[in-house]
Amino acid sequence: MKGLLQKLIACSEIVQPLVPFLFTGDAIQAFTALSRFEGGTLPAARILQLAFYIGVCVLSVVAGVQLLRARPSGLRLSILVQALQVPVINSTAFSYVVKFICGVWVFCRFDTGFVGFHASLIDNIEFALIFHGEPVAPELEINLLAVAIIVCLLRALRRQRPGYVEKPKPPLPRRLWRFAWRATLVLLALVSFPLLALWIYNRTDEKPTAAAERWFAPLPHQVPDAENAWLYMLGLHAVSEENPIAFGSKRLAAYEERIARPGPIQDPDPTEKALDADPLPFVQKDESGHDLPYTCDSDKEDCVAWAAKNAEQLAELERANTLLMQRYDTLLGMTRFEDSSTPSIAEPLPGVTHEAALYRSLVWRDIADPARRPAALQRMVRAVEFAQRQGANATSLQMKIFSERTRERYMRVLDALIDRVGERGLDGLHDTIDVVLREPTAAQREWEPTLHREALRLATATAETIFPGPLDAWRYCTKACFTN
Repeated sequence: MKGLLQKLIACSEIVQPLVPFLFTGDAIQAFTALSRFEGGTLPAARILQLAFYIGVCVLSVVAGVQLLRARPSGLRLSILVQALQVPVINSTAFSYVVKFICGVWVFCRFDTGFVGFHASLIDNIEFALIFHGEPVAPELEINLLAVAIIVCLLRALRRQRPGYVEKPKPPLPRRLWRFAWRATLVLLALVSFPLLALWIYNRTDEKPTAAAERWFAPLPHQVPDAENAWLYMLGLHAVSEENPIAFGSKRLAAYEERIARPGPIQDPDPTEKALDADPLPFVQKDESGHDLPYTCDSDKEDCVAWAAKNAEQLAELERANTLLMQRYDTLLGMTRFEDSSTPSIAEPLPGVTHEAALYRSLVWRDIADPARRPAALQRMVRAVEFAQRQGANATSLQMKIFSERTRERYMRVLDALIDRVGERGLDGLHDTIDVVLREPTAAQREWEPTLHREALRLATATAETIFPGPLDAWRYCTKACFTN
């Protein structure tokens, strides 16, 4: 029986590497692992992969032939061939796979801690030896069939030693019990050892560098709430009886209370949802329910002509949103700006898009009328100067971009106005031109505070969505992130 088992192992080692070539058109299966390389992989890496595959196949065939002929080297070579098939490692840094047709694999996925097994009797051939491959979740597999064959071959090798005397077998129940607890230990080791190694490795983290500490240091708050234009923007749509600063503070406090709760970021509760709904929404429809135009795209049409054509509708919108437009004008006069919320993917964003668009459309309307033009120029200067202050002090990406777009849109208004008045009318536009085309200050050009805030948003998202520890740290790590 033992001799028959060795012959079966020998035949499998001979046949398995040759199976892909037994079917016409399927020989490419032998090189499927090469597809795991991207097109930019160095030729040397491809050659290494091919040499690895050929070497394993040749070794398997030679070991099978030697074992079938009962040569002394057959057992040792066969043990080596089976040992190559025991581990399967998948990770971003290193991947190793040797699978010959059949096997029973116990696996552990370190991203979830899930343990299971799968088996295959045919058509499961894979070879891989990859360093720094595609990002994958770490996974370890153990081929139990290969382990069982190694045990049989080791026993056969031990029996060949001179003077070997085989011990009597214990009773069957005892053998079953021994197999059960040994199998349990193997499964526990499969999960525990990698986790312990990662835990130990994670405990040896180096102290973050000064650059890392600077990027993830909390943002200072220096502007009082009563003077903060960002907070005024956040509460712009408060009811008429409430101060926008007070309403914005309520919105901010509800968000800060939610973000401070331990665990993943939760959805807003009914109280916060009620605050998020604008009590004083921007009116976009007339009394009949039809949409009123309030924005113009200067890339597609002449906005001066558009504003003249829709003058009555713009006047109706201005009357319907009198309080909001008064508040927006007050906002443009505020001199201090600071993003006050804790950076996260759920932070509140002030919304004044409709008011800004209507304000700009009213400027388009009035610059065509010489009588209204001076007031329109003053409003243009007021809006641009606020955008410049906003761009110099904003730290959020949204507010920074909103500032840049506001300045660009008023540049287009000025360009259209210059075309309309001609060279003779430039004398009355000098002050406006100086403001609208003013060179950005160093603070406006500086994007490091915005990148700092984006880094904090990422840190908050990571802390709230990824459980700290070696499992997720390994899963989301790419290179050198255990040190910095």
